[in-house]
Amino acid sequence: ALLRAEPQELVGRPSMGESAVVRGRRLKARRATRRANRASVSENLPGLSFLEAASVSDATKVSYGKAMETFYLFCQHNNLKHQMINELDSALVEFMNACFLDGDG
Repeated sequence: ALLRAEPQELVGRPSMGESAVVRGRRLKARRATRRANRASVSENLPGLSFLEAASVSDATKVSYGKAMETFYLFCQHNNLKHQMINELDSALVEFMNACFLDGDG
């Protein structure tokens, strides 16, 4: 004998009995949540797309943040400019050389 599956209501999907107003409110709430999630992901890792940033674990985000802070402090301590791309490239080379000589890289 075949078993008949009962229809299941999908989470986040409007049921047949919902009014257009209720559906509109649910849609607005879902969109607001998605916007907030995209914003929080993008803020933590500027320069990455939403999908790239979303694929990075929290531990990696913390590690990246510490590395960036160390780099910025190194630039300040050594009076290295890093606003323009060529300055950033030179500052990163100096930073990586210092890390290597200190045994950190």
